[in-house]
Amino acid sequence: MAKGFFRELKHYTLHSISKELGENVEETRRLVGILKKYGVVKAVKKSKPEFEDLSNQDIVLTDVMENATDVEYVFDYVGVVLLEGHVFKCYPKYILSTKAPIQELKKVLRIIKKYNSNEQLVYLYNGEDDNKIFNRLAVSLHLLEEYFMYGIYTNQHEIIETNC
Repeated sequence: MAKGFFRELKHYTLHSISKELGENVEETRRLVGILKKYGVVKAVKKSKPEFEDLSNQDIVLTDVMENATDVEYVFDYVGVVLLEGHVFKCYPKYILSTKAPIQELKKVLRIIKKYNSNEQLVYLYNGEDDNKIFNRLAVSLHLLEEYFMYGIYTNQHEIIETNC
C-alpha cells in the first residue's frame, strides 16, 4: 500500500508526488487525475507562490500532464484519502514540519471528527451490483469504532432442554 504525507496548499510537481508515494509517474498521473475530479487536488500555474492569492484564471483546467513545466498541483483538502490502495495523508498548512507529522495529523483528525456535523454515509457492498459505492476507509473506521465501543462480536445461545 503506497502512502504519503502532503501539506495543504503546498505546490507539488507530478514527480514529487510520485516520489512521496513511491509509485511510477504514470500511475501517479492517473491518481492525481481522479483526485482532481473530486476537488482534492487543483492544478495551478507555477508562477503563483500562494494558493490564497489565486484567481479563477490561475487554476489550470487541463488534464494531468507529466512534462508541464508551468503547472504544479496543490492539495486543497485536509484529512485522509484512500484511493485504490494509495493513502494520501493531507495535513494543514499551519503545520510546518517537513517530516511525517503523524501526531499532529491525529490531533487534526480528532478535531475534524468532533466538530464536523456532516458525517459521511457508510455504503456497504453486497457483491450484487458493481455500481454501488464502496468506501473502504469509511467502512474500516465504522468497524473499528464498533469494536472499541462493544468489543468482539459474539453470537452464542444457551439452550436448555428437559427430557420428558
